[in-house]
Amino acid sequence: MVKAYLRYEPKATFGIIASVQSNAIYNRDGKLAIAPALEDVVVWDLKKGTQVAKWHESTNKAEVTCIARSPNEVDYAVGYVFFSPALHHSRMNPFVPYNDGSIRLWSFKTSTCSVTFNGHRSAVTALAFDKNGTRLASGSRDTDLIVWDVVGEVGLYRLRGHKDQITCLYFLTRPTATDSATDATNATTTTATSNYLLSSSKDTLLKLWDLTTQHCVETLIAHRGEIWAFDVSRDQSVIVTGGSDADMKAWRVNWERLAGGEGEDEGVRMEMEMEMEEMKNGEE
Repeated sequence: MVKAYLRYEPKATFGIIASVQSNAIYNRDGKLAIAPALEDVVVWDLKKGTQVAKWHESTNKAEVTCIARSPNEVDYAVGYVFFSPALHHSRMNPFVPYNDGSIRLWSFKTSTCSVTFNGHRSAVTALAFDKNGTRLASGSRDTDLIVWDVVGEVGLYRLRGHKDQITCLYFLTRPTATDSATDATNATTTTATSNYLLSSSKDTLLKLWDLTTQHCVETLIAHRGEIWAFDVSRDQSVIVTGGSDADMKAWRVNWERLAGGEGEDEGVRMEMEMEMEEMKNGEE
């Protein structure tokens, strides 16, 4: 049999649809998907199955590791990890590759990068905007949390306390009386500043940070294994966590305890109490 197929060679490829090191997210109306493609970010039209945009920088060689959408629906934060071929000599291992993490803010309208944040020593693994989109929190494999001023384009402060990779972040805002009345008929719209940051990590810990004092005010050993993700209810009264131990746990946020603790001694004050709701098989 004549092997005629040997006369043909591949001419081009379709490119990468999505890479595995990062999450993919929807835009606001759910019609478009923003997906990682190694060092680029690709925007896909889900109905047509076509690529409508690509966020690319010719000088960027770092791989995408995390994507988050701003409340203004225009800016998107993208975390990266850069592996340097440079070799660092040491007695234990003379060939140790160096890597660090950066964050870029991309405009959905223009597909251009407006600012780059550098501060992490390893891959960026979690990103979250506050409700106004003026602050961005980032977590990394280096176990640090950094809060960035998006408008001023500077880092505000670094928070340390976790012992392993950060997996999820969320800005908490204390509900007001107006919010309670509004939530009865519509979605909650708060006007207060998000002064608390919630973080989870592979070290099994769920931590609450007071951004006013820049200290951790509550630490919970939430699971027996790594915490992979959590989410917060719309009224910010319940937190649901999940991890490698195959359990899902619900936590109640006691904002009254927070209000009652104001003005007390810092050493004994509990800014917030989270009470675990027991979840038993067979219950509603």
